[in-house]
Amino acid sequence: MIRSAIVQAGQTALTCLADRRVWLVVVAMAALSTFMAVSGIDATANALAGMQPAPASIAWSAFPLLLGIVAPAVVPLAIAWKYGPHAAATCGGVLLATVALVLLGKLTTSRVSPEALYPATIFERSISVRLGLFSAGPIESLIEGWPSGHAANNTAVAVIVYRLSTRPLIRQCAVIWIAWVFLATAFGIAGDVHWLSDSISGLAIGLVTSLVSNQSPVTAKSNPKTH
Repeated sequence: MIRSAIVQAGQTALTCLADRRVWLVVVAMAALSTFMAVSGIDATANALAGMQPAPASIAWSAFPLLLGIVAPAVVPLAIAWKYGPHAAATCGGVLLATVALVLLGKLTTSRVSPEALYPATIFERSISVRLGLFSAGPIESLIEGWPSGHAANNTAVAVIVYRLSTRPLIRQCAVIWIAWVFLATAFGIAGDVHWLSDSISGLAIGLVTSLVSNQSPVTAKSNPKTH
């Protein structure tokens, strides 16, 4: 069972990555991010985020940022318990595809973080990218940059949960979580996490990978644990 679930997760990931709609979204988000950077939208949004009192900003955004690191990995396990291995494997495959796309973006663009000390101005930082593999070094390139992994990964698994569940409360929580993580990455910690376009791109990537996976609430009906 475990082996078949792993195989299915891999197949789901490959199916997502082979879908042209996924790459169209990635290209569109790269273009949108370029526009938002050079037009000053990212810098303006970040400056507004920086106007928040630090304690208040940390208070509302720290929780989704911290939990958002582990939640995407835990959700497939919860889905396995609730809906069975088939649904969990699909969720795991979607997550794998999303992580792959995020890593591809981060490792090849190495976009400068809003909290970086150089360049000196917000606008200069917002338009600074270092094209090439690991251009900012292996650690910095993986952790920071475009797109937001928090937004992408949490959106992907939350959409799967939304589509699996028939309970209004669970669906509402999934939507709230997506919005909370998005806002935390774009405006949390007084703007020291991501540029607005990073978060929008992550959100879009998470949406498209989860939606092309063909996962639906029908899967849940075959498992008695859902009732």
